[in-house]
Amino acid sequence: MKYLSVVLIVLILSCTTEKQVTIVGDTESPRIMFGVDKLSEALKDKHYVVNISSEIPTGKTNSVIVVSEKKIRQKKKVLK
Repeated sequence: MKYLSVVLIVLILSCTTEKQVTIVGDTESPRIMFGVDKLSEALKDKHYVVNISSEIPTGKTNSVIVVSEKKIRQKKKVLK
């Protein structure tokens, strides 16, 4: 019975924690912002807390998604 209580508490806590994700994209590009908006809507439908940023966060975050165009130089610049 003791183990059942522990399992139930862990299950309840894991279901109540917020799933957070940060989407990083070029806010000046309409094409990128369209993709970021669509991705954000899809994640919110799945009950994620979504933050949109133009820079990669330096602090502690759960998940980060980087959205960019298919230009190698831009990707290297964004990821630095």
